[in-house]
Amino acid sequence: MSTTPATTPRPAATSTHKRKRNITAHSILEEMEARGYTPVSPETDALWNKCKSKARRVLNHPEADVDDLKDHWKTVSKLVCAKTDAKEAAEKHKAIEKKLKGKLQESKDQLHNFENLMQIGDWAAGLQNIVKGAESEVVHEFVEDLKRKRGKPIPTAQGKKAVTKARKGARPAVMVPDSPWTKGKWDDIE
Repeated sequence: MSTTPATTPRPAATSTHKRKRNITAHSILEEMEARGYTPVSPETDALWNKCKSKARRVLNHPEADVDDLKDHWKTVSKLVCAKTDAKEAAEKHKAIEKKLKGKLQESKDQLHNFENLMQIGDWAAGLQNIVKGAESEVVHEFVEDLKRKRGKPIPTAQGKKAVTKARKGARPAVMVPDSPWTKGKWDDIE
């Protein structure tokens, strides 16, 4: 017959249970440090500190309730994540709003410049209409004046052709001496 020593149940269950408690509390503390909490509001700051103190208490007192710590940590982490996400979203919206306001101001400036250019264009078109309206009268007066000065009849055609013909036939204001390069250019003008 073989003799085997009688085995008695070990109190290992309590030691592994303690170890799990410590691991849970330790992992929560490490996760809190890794997240690098930045205060979002006084309420979340108080809950964060309360969860941290519960985790430290569980590390020091093995009989403390681990389930309460886990539930509290889940709640706090979700709340902090939600508040942080909301804060980041608000900052993004503010940045987008600022960018859009800048684009709106730029568009307003461009529209203002365009309106100014339109007014200048209208002003220039108005001047052009006045000049065009008086052009035929001025051309007619110019042709009549040339007729009197030259004593030759000039065709009474009005417009640019009559003006250019009249200008070609006009005598220069300064008399040019006879030289090889002007020879024959002014002979037909009297």
